[in-house]
Amino acid sequence: MVEAESEDVMLAYEKKIAELRREDLLIEEKIAKETVPKRSFDETLRTALNFLSEPKKLWNSNRLEEKRTVLKLAFAGPVSYVRGKGFRTAQASFPFENLALAGSSLLNGGEGGIRTPGPGNPDN
Repeated sequence: MVEAESEDVMLAYEKKIAELRREDLLIEEKIAKETVPKRSFDETLRTALNFLSEPKKLWNSNRLEEKRTVLKLAFAGPVSYVRGKGFRTAQASFPFENLALAGSSLLNGGEGGIRTPGPGNPDN
């Protein structure tokens, strides 16, 4: 420990050290609580798969936040609009592209398949 000139200064240091240790313990406890997931993996996966199977169900909601969420999850980028012509064809997000490829694979007798993201894929 640090040598202090007076006993009062030493007591003030010890008090401050004790206070900082309590704060440190509270922060560690808070971090431990926040790392626990709010929902189980199965529940989260089920929600994602339900969205992928029926995105229109969420789109038909009256809440604007849910419609914005559908746009963010369904399309790879912003949906463009041209005055006089309407909405342009948007690029589907990765999960929907793979669902389309898997569906066409089944229709084409096994041709096609699921692509993986990354630099090794010629489509990226």
